[in-house]
Amino acid sequence: WGEAEVENWQQVLLLGGEIAWQSSQLPVARELWEEQLRFLREHHGEGTPHPMIAGALRSLGRPLQAQGDLGGAEKLYRECLDMQIKVYGEDTPHAEVAATLHQLGRLLQAQGDLDGAEKLYRECLEMKRKVYGEDTPHAEVAATLHQLGRLLQAQGDLDGAEKLYRESLEMKRKVYGEDTPH
Repeated sequence: WGEAEVENWQQVLLLGGEIAWQSSQLPVARELWEEQLRFLREHHGEGTPHPMIAGALRSLGRPLQAQGDLGGAEKLYRECLDMQIKVYGEDTPHAEVAATLHQLGRLLQAQGDLDGAEKLYRECLEMKRKVYGEDTPHAEVAATLHQLGRLLQAQGDLDGAEKLYRESLEMKRKVYGEDTPH
């Protein structure tokens, strides 16, 4: 297989899984993303750090998490994060690393590890602001502000939660417009 064919086939599997995910067909999404991961590991090498393999790991973690296999999902997210750090560098802010931090934070929150989740959300927020711009409104930054607000609310920090909710709402209005419900 040439690189173009590899990219095309892995995209077919990725997008097929995404369609199944959006249609709440979790077993189908899981099966397609497992096939994507197998295919990429066979092509690039089992232990080879590669951005497509990292993406496949994170994708596969989603149906596992949704189906209640939190330990399995956490293992995949952490493997993804380790690989992304090898690929992009430990000190280089990257949108994919931020997305993995966010997803892992959601998982830790679901497991009840609120302190661990908060640490990841704050790291994610800092990284997203570096990636998208400190003063640039962006939907990804707004999403993490909102999720961190939910976490602070769960911890009983209502003032902190309200501040983050307001910041998220203001940012969403700038991104989507005043009249768009979000």
